[in-house]
Amino acid sequence: NGVPRVQEDIAVGVSRSAITSTECLWQKTNETVYVPYTLDSKYSNSEVNTMTSAMEVYATLTCVQFVPYTDEDDYVNITSGDG
Repeated sequence: NGVPRVQEDIAVGVSRSAITSTECLWQKTNETVYVPYTLDSKYSNSEVNTMTSAMEVYATLTCVQFVPYTDEDDYVNITSGDG
């Protein structure tokens, strides 16, 4: 149907947002959005490598780049849960 896809089943290129408040957006620097993250220590090295590789691919397809957390107020905490 003309919608760009990644890995044959993930549609990309949709231009819309569920967030309308600019106060809730990550800061953009030089057209890149840097999102600090932490990973739960329960993850194996293999799981960490898989996730960081996925983050790198995501960065090539979007303006979002995940960066390791240092001391930022806002960050994503990726945890291992039951779901």
